[in-house]
Amino acid sequence: MTEPGACPQCGRVTEPDWRRPAQIAELQFRSITCDRPPSGLADHPFPVRWLETIVPGPEERQTFHERFVRVRGPLPEGSAIAEAFGEVDPIHAWIEDQPTPDGIRILIRL
Repeated sequence: MTEPGACPQCGRVTEPDWRRPAQIAELQFRSITCDRPPSGLADHPFPVRWLETIVPGPEERQTFHERFVRVRGPLPEGSAIAEAFGEVDPIHAWIEDQPTPDGIRILIRL
């Protein structure tokens, strides 16, 4: 099981960044960046950023997946969702689901 805020590449736990929380497919996501320098060859040499939330169970996860396919750019300029995705069109993002003690962690990988 993974811990909320853990980098999907190096596993180090980090905090949400400065971007506003965004409603994406009716769930609130936080933008998180891992910009810690690599401590070994297996770590990422460049910052990694993703959007993250936790849902209680498989039904909420399935509902999110069904709704996310409708999230496409261009996103409303100046909105929290546009800020969350930055220069990435949602069609290019991919989703990861990970079990946690509190439910299912959903990551939108940018």
